[in-house]
Amino acid sequence: MSRFATICCHEVVPQLDRRSVLAGIAGLITLTPLASAHAKDELPLACLVGPDGQASHLARSMTGQTIRVRGYLAPSLDGREFALSESSPGACQLCGTIHDPGATITIRSAPTEGVPPIFEPVLLEGQLVVTGPTATVALLDAKTRTL
Repeated sequence: MSRFATICCHEVVPQLDRRSVLAGIAGLITLTPLASAHAKDELPLACLVGPDGQASHLARSMTGQTIRVRGYLAPSLDGREFALSESSPGACQLCGTIHDPGATITIRSAPTEGVPPIFEPVLLEGQLVVTGPTATVALLDAKTRTL
């Protein structure tokens, strides 16, 4: 391998010892009840947006209801309208490219004094709407909480 070779994240093989694996499993077992209890009233983004990027039947049926979703905010030009995706829209720390962020919806944030965090996991609560001829899913007056 030359010193100018590119390393892609799918080529990196993690090197873990037995103790690290067992500690990770113990941590997951400990935290699983907390994660499932916290996520009962949240909707996954993939349930709101179909593979074609349009609103799912569930999103259409829940229009006008207040929901909670979790994801990553992308940067905004106006500071009020953001894109929320399943994974971080930032560059991969291993290979430098931006991977597919998965299901994405539009967020129109409630007026706040602070700027919502970008590239960090957040929990949002707001009114679900389906807008336009392309059936775009949006969350209105969203309140943001950093996780």
